[in-house]
Order: sequence, then C-alpha cells, then structure tokens
Amino acid sequence: MNRNYSLQVIEQLVGNLNAAGIRYCHWKGNEHLGTTLTGQGDLDLLFRREDSLKVSAVFADLGFRNYPAPAWRYSSGVQDFVGFDETSGKIVHLHTYFCLVMGDPQLQEYRLPWEDDLLASAAPAAEDIPMPVPGPEAELLVLLVRSCLKTRFRDRFFRAAFKKTLHKDYERNRVWLRERIDESKLKTLSDKWLHPDLWPQVREAVFSPVTPGGILRLRKRVAAELAKFRTYGPLESVVRARFREVAWVFGAINKRYLHRAIPWGRTAGNGGAIICILGADGSGKSTLTSEMIRWLTYKLGAIPIYMGSGDGPGSILRLPLKLLRKVIPARFQRRKTRQGDPANSDKGRKTGDPLFFRAGLLIWGVVLALEKRGKLFKARTATNRGMIVIVDRYPQAQIFGFNDGPLLQYFATSRFAWIRAVAGWELGVYRLAEQIRPDLVIKLSVTPDVAISRKPDMHCGEIVRRNKAVEALSFPAETRVVTISADLPLAEVIQLAKKAVWAVA
Repeated sequence: MNRNYSLQVIEQLVGNLNAAGIRYCHWKGNEHLGTTLTGQGDLDLLFRREDSLKVSAVFADLGFRNYPAPAWRYSSGVQDFVGFDETSGKIVHLHTYFCLVMGDPQLQEYRLPWEDDLLASAAPAAEDIPMPVPGPEAELLVLLVRSCLKTRFRDRFFRAAFKKTLHKDYERNRVWLRERIDESKLKTLSDKWLHPDLWPQVREAVFSPVTPGGILRLRKRVAAELAKFRTYGPLESVVRARFREVAWVFGAINKRYLHRAIPWGRTAGNGGAIICILGADGSGKSTLTSEMIRWLTYKLGAIPIYMGSGDGPGSILRLPLKLLRKVIPARFQRRKTRQGDPANSDKGRKTGDPLFFRAGLLIWGVVLALEKRGKLFKARTATNRGMIVIVDRYPQAQIFGFNDGPLLQYFATSRFAWIRAVAGWELGVYRLAEQIRPDLVIKLSVTPDVAISRKPDMHCGEIVRRNKAVEALSFPAETRVVTISADLPLAEVIQLAKKAVWAVA
C-alpha cells in the first residue's frame, strides 16, 4: 500500500488481517475510502462471527483496545476498537461488525443475514489498497436499504435537514456505485434479499434522483419485508430510539459545556485514567490540556478538570471571593517581598499580614479545599466509570502555601483549637490527592526566557522557583511520571504528550 495513502497503523492492520487469512471487508462508504484510510473517519469492518477471537488477537498485536459504547448506544454484534497512530498522532476508530445491523440513526434494530453474500463478493478496493470491499451491487443495495431504514417520517417535514444529511450522503455514494454495477446482478441480489415485487421501486431509487417522498414510500415496503429481522416491536423501537436521541443531545451538551462525570462517550474497557499536567506559568499547561481533551473526545469519553486557584473554572463559592478581592483596598492585602512574591514564612505572615487578610485567607483556604475535594471525587468517579480525566495542576501536600499546596498550615499553631482543627482538615483534603492518585503526570519544564516571552508579566525568579517545585514533587511508585521540555515547538510537545497519554489510557 502506498504509504502516502494511509496511516501506518492502518497499513499494518490490513497486512496482518490479510496475512492471517481472515475474511472481512470494509462494507460501507467506500466512495471515500481513501480519505478514511488517512484517519479522517471510522473504518466499518465486517467479519465472520467465528473469526472473532482471531480478529481480537490481530487488533491486540497492533495496540487496538476495546472501548465499549455506553449502554444506551449498545448494538449487539458490534464492537468498538480504538488505536493510535504514532506517526500522525491520530486516533483510529474501528467499527467492528460480526453481524450486519442497521436501522434508525439512534437504534440499529435490524439484524440482516446478508454477511456471507457481502464477504463472498469482496475484493481489494484497488491495486494500492488491498483492503477488501464488497461488490458494487451488494454495497449499493445495502446503501439503499440503510438509507430507507434511517429515514424517519418527520424527514418529510424537515426537507432542509434531509437534504443536508441523508440526501447528500446517499446521492454521492449512489452516483459513484451506479457507474460500477451490473444491473442484472443488482436485480438478482434484490430479488434474493428483498422481494421480486420491489425491483421496480429499487431500480427507480438507484437510477433516479432521490426525494424524501420516494424514500419514504420505499421505506414502508422495505420495512415490511424486513420486519422479521427486527429486534424490537414498533412501539418499543420508537421509545428506545427517542430516548437515545435525547441522551445523544445531552451527551453533546455535556461534552462541550458541562463536563460531568457521565460516560456519554466510549469508555475504556480496562478502566479509566487520571492524567495531570504540571508546570510553571508560561509552560503551556492550559494549551496542552485543551489539545489532549480535543484529541481524546473525538472518539472517547474524557473530561477536563482545573485544580488550580487562578482564573480557570472554579466553584460558585469561590466566585464572590474573587470579586471581593478585586475591590479590597491595597492596604488590606498581603505585604509582598521585593521580588513581588508573597511572604511565605510563618513569622512573616503572623506579623506582617493584616488581620483582615488572615481572616480572608482562612475563608479562601476552606473554600478552595472544598472545591479541590469535590474535584478529586469527580475525577475518581469519572475513572471508575471508565473515563479519561485530564487535570490541569494537582493538589499536593509536600510544599505548603505554594504550587497548589495547603494554604492554612501556619494556622496549625494557632491558640484557638477550632482554627487548628480547620488547618488539620485542610491538610487532610490535600493528602487525599495521594490516595486518589494520578495514573500519569506530565511535567512541563520551561526556561525563564521562553516563559517570559509567552507571559511578559512573569518574573524570572518566580519561574525558576516554580520549575524547581514541580521538579521536586514526588508521586507514588504506581504513577508514571514523564518530563517534557516546553521549550520545544508546540507540535512536538503535543506529540510527545499523546504518546505518554496513550500508554496509560
């Protein structure tokens, strides 16, 4: 296969499947198979059920992992495998069919016994594409049946949506396949799969432009003929399909805005993972976090969590305190050192900080600890459900008052017992992060010159200090720690991070 035509991992997959003598085919959407082989789409592969163990072994050898769809999207006979192409950094998704299923966009309820015919007609797509595809007659008839079963009666009233989705997809593939078929073979296959009486309507749908009304009329006949292959009754199928549609909408909202620990996407069959990204300001933590989430949520269930105390997403409790801080007169705020860093010694705080500030710090520390505690539990819940969590910063109890460490420890020697108790409770929250530990820590190291070029308001001494703090942080032996130079071009940093993430995802 031409290496400029496909991803390396797909090329290896095709070679290994062919070498193993496994019968299979890419059974739909072959008009744009070249684009699919470059990672711009899913591969829809049909196999014989008796080859399932062999197929899984081939996938495992190439690092493909089973990422099941959530229960509300489950279809019997279909498995989802996801792999990673190291050269391009792309995720490759394999829709693996051991049964031929199709139906409503949200409910694949028809299990059709046409697998053997599709596999028997399969041949390599082209000289430089040894991936087998069905004969054009079989693929075109499957396309027509799929289009009929996907069309809903409401599409008659939403013609714009119909033309934008089903019409466009069907027309492009129909025209491409129509030029390759033998009409007599198509009629023979139509008579076998459907009914001889349906041939006039099938022929019209193949050789004439499609319309919503025409597809709906054919759908009624096709659905009646294939009713014996339905999984659910008419009422149950409607209820299930509409429930899945509502769930799909909520999942899209959650993925984009809410970031709840609800697995609306595919989840890891071997359990989820917590991945945290650490580094000084200017190292690109937020940028890398966004890139990892964009990359993973393309096919997998993943959520971002911000564990810092800055301008990132925070709890509602912290919002009024942030607003109050902006309006407090400067004379009531913490005194600062010559370098502009907050005084960190207990003595400096007790003698130099205004009483107003110490009271505010106590409230701030409690609110921040509550927020971090909630986010730690959210991360744990998400991973327990098989999701991948990308965390910007992480709580730690090794450095007090700095770098996401406890803020109230100088209150531990207060003469008031209740204040000492609050300080002890806060420390317990930060130590909770040692139990709900990350599976991977990516440390971004950045030189002062590079950091200042990205954030001109940063001070050289502060960058050095934060770099040393990040470097000094230790984690349990079970946690994998990877250090990446943030001075490298962003594309290289992202590529190195993807390899590290995929190793534990």
